[in-house]
Amino acid sequence: MSRLGERLIAAGLLNHEQLEQALRAQVVWGGRLGTNLVELGCIDLDTLATALGKQHGLPAALGRHFDRADRDLQESFPQELAVKHEVVPLLRFGDPPRIAVVSIDPLTADARDEIAEAFGLESDQIVPSIAAEMRVRYHLERVYDLTRSTRFLRSRGKTIPPFPLFDPNVMPFDIEEPTGPIVEPEPPRKAPLPAQPDDLAAMIDAAIDTATTQSEPAGRERRSYIKLLDEQSGPTAKEQTQPLGRMAIRRVAVAPPPAAPPPPTTRAKSPTKAATSITEATRAIRRAPDRDRAAELIIDTLQRFAPVCDSAVLLVVRGDAAISWKQFSRDGTPPREIAVPLDQGGLVPIAIEDSCTARAPSDVLTPIDMLLLRSMGGKIDGDLVVAPVPIGGRVMCVIAAVCEAGGEIAPVEAVASAAGAAFARLIRDASR
Repeated sequence: MSRLGERLIAAGLLNHEQLEQALRAQVVWGGRLGTNLVELGCIDLDTLATALGKQHGLPAALGRHFDRADRDLQESFPQELAVKHEVVPLLRFGDPPRIAVVSIDPLTADARDEIAEAFGLESDQIVPSIAAEMRVRYHLERVYDLTRSTRFLRSRGKTIPPFPLFDPNVMPFDIEEPTGPIVEPEPPRKAPLPAQPDDLAAMIDAAIDTATTQSEPAGRERRSYIKLLDEQSGPTAKEQTQPLGRMAIRRVAVAPPPAAPPPPTTRAKSPTKAATSITEATRAIRRAPDRDRAAELIIDTLQRFAPVCDSAVLLVVRGDAAISWKQFSRDGTPPREIAVPLDQGGLVPIAIEDSCTARAPSDVLTPIDMLLLRSMGGKIDGDLVVAPVPIGGRVMCVIAAVCEAGGEIAPVEAVASAAGAAFARLIRDASR
């Protein structure tokens, strides 16, 4: 259990069931624990910021602070530093002058020196504070055009439903546990604070109350929404050869991956050694130590051991959309943000609802499916294949791949099965 969760439970702002649900959601959805708690409706952004401030010994930057921020000061700060340190200036106050800044993580001494130099100040004239990841990223986009990932957006007019509760009794426990030493990174050097957090927070509040700024009127933050595939430029329905009702969709039961040989009884293989077969690669996916490594291994395995696969994307189901996470294309098409609507038909919702692989050739795809295929790059005359990633009996992710027409897709399904086992284990571990 994280210190943040412990603090929120101790303060009576959260219960153990809500914390476990957020920890499980974090495995699949990504983002920080606090972000998932806010998205699930367990706490609000100001409550999260206050808890983070107490956790890190920093003043909390709340919604009212951002509402009264000095826009001229923000625009005078170099964009590259805002992006590098994920920091947003709030306002200048006091004599000698000081500048309050807010960041996602506590600033290191080096970061604080660099920020001070940009303003022509000494390091101790920078007053650091902390806020919720979602709020800081919103203002980084608003002020510095740092586009947020679709991970931090939601569909227009929609809220994200609660993450499903999994029954630990149906989780797959017969999987190989990760081996090898776990090396904890050395924490960055923190800059000393010029005063106690409560004093700093009071100073920021007092400065905001008395400062004359050219900020926008206080009010609710303007939302940005996920841009779904049907809202992007692409082929129209007239360009398609057949409507959904006549699609040649093939539903395929998801096959388990090939049985892995027993582990050696002598010395274990190095966890950094590259797999030489799809059996070894899917075993590595199942043993992935965290969600990001699992996603990397999924895409790497498809690229190396599924030659039929020309391009692929791992999509995460969040609310009424499936959002891209990791992807590759053999023709070098750069990754792009993809959000597939789940309420307009097509192979992705079919694979999710039926929990089986859906496949159709490009000449009979719906407009949504054709947009997905084109967004992934690579060939546009192959088959679109969507394999579900079942996690504890629920499909929370899918792998969409552009494959050779009529080609063997067993490797794609083997990777999807291994991915489901990996995420199920990580969700199980997150609940301990």
